[in-house]
Amino acid sequence: MNVRQDQQRWDKKYRALPADWMAAPDALLERCAHLLPPHGEALDLACGIGGNLCWLAVRKYQATGVDSSPVALEHCRRLLSVAGLQTTLVEADLDNHALPHTHFDLVLMIRYLNRRLIPAISATLRPGGLVIIKTFNRNHLRRAPGFNPDYLLTPGELHDWFPGMTCLASNDDPAMAAATSYWVGRKLVSDNQIIRE
Repeated sequence: MNVRQDQQRWDKKYRALPADWMAAPDALLERCAHLLPPHGEALDLACGIGGNLCWLAVRKYQATGVDSSPVALEHCRRLLSVAGLQTTLVEADLDNHALPHTHFDLVLMIRYLNRRLIPAISATLRPGGLVIIKTFNRNHLRRAPGFNPDYLLTPGELHDWFPGMTCLASNDDPAMAAATSYWVGRKLVSDNQIIRE
């Protein structure tokens, strides 16, 4: 499936939603609330209709959401406006979207997998910044055997992604049975110092 076909597939899915339908924030984001910096700039990659963005905006983050679906972003924009919340929404193909260097305090990649973005995620985080990754792994094939395995994590894979960060929470293990993997980490402030909770 090419980029255009993928965008059209998501556009169709989002058009089917009721106009006032609001996505809830991901449960992992809510569980990690105590780890988040108290304020700052946040980036949600493949933000969809903005459940995580709204949650962040309520908490006074300067939040940016990037997604390839104009339908999702318009839905998100409408709901944010009704709620009186402000975020930055960017329509872009994440395979070709450059992230600014040392810019964000928090980066989310939830229910989305793009391994090519990993170096850019690390580079766009400020020292002490937090990254939250969560998506399906290959155990998901038991439930959805037709799912493209290229978009599934190998259990245990996440621990190799960010060698310059300290892991704060993870369920990722080669022997795991769960169909979703997650990893939460903080970028080092220097070679031998991390932000302490």
